[in-house]
Amino acid sequence: MQGTPSSTRRPPSISPYGDAWDFLWVGACSYDQPYHDHRYYLVSPDPTVAPINRRHTTWDGPERITSLNNTRTIFRAGYGSCTTGYAVTQAAARRMLTAISLPPNVEESAIDRKYGRMCAHNKDELPLNCFGVYPPLLSMHRFAGLLSADSEIEDHSKEDEVHPEYAHDIVYSTTMNLLPVAKGAKTYRSQWPDETLNAEVPLNAKLEWEGKTVFIDPFEE
Repeated sequence: MQGTPSSTRRPPSISPYGDAWDFLWVGACSYDQPYHDHRYYLVSPDPTVAPINRRHTTWDGPERITSLNNTRTIFRAGYGSCTTGYAVTQAAARRMLTAISLPPNVEESAIDRKYGRMCAHNKDELPLNCFGVYPPLLSMHRFAGLLSADSEIEDHSKEDEVHPEYAHDIVYSTTMNLLPVAKGAKTYRSQWPDETLNAEVPLNAKLEWEGKTVFIDPFEE
């Protein structure tokens, strides 16, 4: 814009999604909340948000937010675990490749722990500016079967326990709806039809909702 002082001009953006982020965690098992940032972007009402008692992913965010139903939150994330889904900028990808290529980091066995430490700005890691989504947008699906077959890294005390099919944190699971849709179903059905805003939604549904930014003083919690 002509006539705008150079000190007030915004620098050009490299990415169409903005440059003030490195790592967006859209699928995780847990998040930590950095102490220095207490801004939250709330999207509500969101019919795709899992009911509170059905949530698997953990986040130590403010109770006044985590206790909200039908609300999804975007926030500044610290340490996180699992890499179910994430997006990164090109600059962040270069930094991540550098971090996992240099010793002693090459000895790190779990890549999500490496990313978690980078998001937490661990003093021995290259820092990443990370954001999380709670509840997550992507999660893990489990077919009906033995609990012991679900994971190779968890210690199951009841090896013979059998569970039904489910997907963590996802109301309208793609995998759980895949066969009905292939057979001609015109809707996605909720995992918890009696607990969500909509028991089912049309395949061509256009879901719309609004968001807002809030600040919560941690000393008021």
